[in-house]
Amino acid sequence: MNIKKHITKKVIGIGLVAGLVLGAGGAAFAYLSGTGSGTGGAVTATAGSINITDNSSGLADLGPGVAAQNVTLYLGNPSGTSLYVPTVTVTLNTGNPSCTASNYEINGTQYTGPVALPYGAEVAAGVTATWTNAYNIAFDDLPTPQACSGVAVGIAYSIP
Repeated sequence: MNIKKHITKKVIGIGLVAGLVLGAGGAAFAYLSGTGSGTGGAVTATAGSINITDNSSGLADLGPGVAAQNVTLYLGNPSGTSLYVPTVTVTLNTGNPSCTASNYEINGTQYTGPVALPYGAEVAAGVTATWTNAYNIAFDDLPTPQACSGVAVGIAYSIP
């Protein structure tokens, strides 16, 4: 047996194994250290609006000694996305300088300006939410109730 030939075969074998190990490590390194770039985007849905109606046309006439009446609100969401409603603001207007809105009460308190009612919920897309007894309205027994006889009280709603 030729020693030189035997050593050469061992050296080549070891060199081949070492080369494969180092090559595989280099390939793994190249794979793990890759870089790149790109772009993307998304569109935020536009805010829709809530349509607010109430059951006030079904209420009895307001007047001295008549108990406060509960008002139910209907919050309709015609948009394609859910909308969050933090509060609903109620504004009264009589259109009559002799019978101002201060002749009425909202939730047992004399009306002095817009009243914010906390709602704090989402109205799902395409749904009308019913807010039963959202508030109550009454005539405030002030000294001059005759000035309000026959006056229609306008009620407006808004969401800030």
